[in-house]
Amino acid sequence: RCRSDAVDYRDFYQDSIPVHVLTDRISSYVQAYTLYSELRPFGCSLLIAGWDVKGPRLFMVEPSGISWGYFGCAIGKGRQACKTELEKLNLKEMTCREAIT
Repeated sequence: RCRSDAVDYRDFYQDSIPVHVLTDRISSYVQAYTLYSELRPFGCSLLIAGWDVKGPRLFMVEPSGISWGYFGCAIGKGRQACKTELEKLNLKEMTCREAIT
């Protein structure tokens, strides 16, 4: 679904889709599955990372369709331990190279 939305955006606007627009479209799609009883809701979270005019961006889409922007995020089984380590870092002032190492 993300890929088809990105291609449709590029065909219409002749430009790459901004990360926040893609996130909004996907979260709306996921949220629509919670409205109707004949559809099964999504059961997993989704991390969307990308680069646009504002720089690197990271978003998380929850199964309910809510999306949040983050500097650093973790989902899954080891989420709590990872969040504890992420909170120790100053992610606003880190470069991408420092964050990777």
